[in-house]
Amino acid sequence: MQSQMQLPSPMQLRTNAAHAGSGLRKHLDRFENQFTLSRGRCEPVFRGIIAQYGELYRRYYDAAYLVNQLDILEDLRCAKPALFANRDESLAIELAVLDGNVCINKEWSAGRALEHARALGLSEEVGMRARSMVLATRYVDYPRETAMQIITDIDLAPLAAPWDVFETINRRITEEGRLSGHDLMTARCELLEKLERQKQVFSTPYFMELEVRARTNVARWVYEQTVTA
Repeated sequence: MQSQMQLPSPMQLRTNAAHAGSGLRKHLDRFENQFTLSRGRCEPVFRGIIAQYGELYRRYYDAAYLVNQLDILEDLRCAKPALFANRDESLAIELAVLDGNVCINKEWSAGRALEHARALGLSEEVGMRARSMVLATRYVDYPRETAMQIITDIDLAPLAAPWDVFETINRRITEEGRLSGHDLMTARCELLEKLERQKQVFSTPYFMELEVRARTNVARWVYEQTVTA
């Protein structure tokens, strides 16, 4: 096993809907098979997830975004299997990534993670754990537990994209907010300003290869906002 995981190209913005759709289906099938879940229970949940990430207002948090997040999770699982030895914890992490942005805000997405756990026949503990993991990506508090840190690091991985992609992400989030009638950029601006003040962006050693680029992007963005204010 390699000592350092090889992350996919961070947040390469895919525009091929067919590619994103097939990639998402591959991950959903793996999820079902890996945890030996019932096809009858999985399919309605999967269809709902696909439909919500395919809603017309989506400009960034779409199927391609979700595929990229799941790619990162799978790479980490392959590189560090010991982190996922506990089945229930691994299930909760998977659900938290799947449902992290399934709705327009984190509270609704967290509720959907709990609903999906119940629909899949999982324990209430798994559902509540997944719900807590989604809420951790509001970044109200610094994550202390390893599982919460993994979830937040996966969520923050797009910050290490090349600068032009980073700017495109911000534009797409702004547009998604406008189309959905929700101000998504205010919370993002607050997060970026908070991260700029922190000692480091990522919480686990598994994402440290992305730290320099992420910090550079965040610092540059905060500076440019200050200059243009």
